Amino acid sequence: MASGTAHTESFAADDDAELRALYVRPDHWGERIGSALLSSLESNAPAGADRLVLQTFVDNEDGRAFYRTRGFEVTGENTCEVGAESYQTVIFTKPLEAE
Repeated sequence: MASGTAHTESFAADDDAELRALYVRPDHWGERIGSALLSSLESNAPAGADRLVLQTFVDNEDGRAFYRTRGFEVTGENTCEVGAESYQTVIFTKPLEAE
């Protein structure tokens, strides 16, 4: 891999829809923007995906609470590389409703 090139490892199975990032600026929290984005993702997941899988930093208590209240369950742990730093993450999973 070339110097300066980022590489992100998958944390989801091949038949899962994987959410890489969802960020809403704190001054817009409470406006249901994050909930609307998640709902859209769930409705528009790739055909054949059984679950929506995401990860968030272990220290992100607000994010973890947000996902839990929207039906996600902790299904694992991982490590995420950001620059030269490693961060512990929690993997959340939510079943997608079949059409």
